[in-house]
Amino acid sequence: DDVLFAEITENIATRVKLYNGVPTPEQLGYDPEGREDMQYIGGETYALKLLKQRLVTEEEAFINFFILPEQTKQDLLGPPMSLTAAISIGCLSVRKFYWDIQDVYFKIHGEDSPPIQNLMAGLIWREFFICRSIN
Repeated sequence: DDVLFAEITENIATRVKLYNGVPTPEQLGYDPEGREDMQYIGGETYALKLLKQRLVTEEEAFINFFILPEQTKQDLLGPPMSLTAAISIGCLSVRKFYWDIQDVYFKIHGEDSPPIQNLMAGLIWREFFICRSIN
């Protein structure tokens, strides 16, 4: 009826790096490198600056036939570049974000190219999860 597990000695637990719970990054050998003071800068001016940088990244990707390069080339250690916070609190219009990226895409591939379905789907899912988190 009861499941019995073998007891592990302290010596073996230390050798196999057994943790009592979820280990911290420091316990796994990762140094936070002073990231505790990293701040997210907000506001429309900063959001537009990030959008401009994002459009350069998107243009380079479209030239090389990539869509949504931020999903395939994520920089986990760099400064926050996501526009999600700016869009969600109104510092950047989701329409401006969408149409600016579409304009870059059409500039590269022509007006007759089909729209970027992945972009629209991503924005719809983003809005869905934001709405779900509110209620």
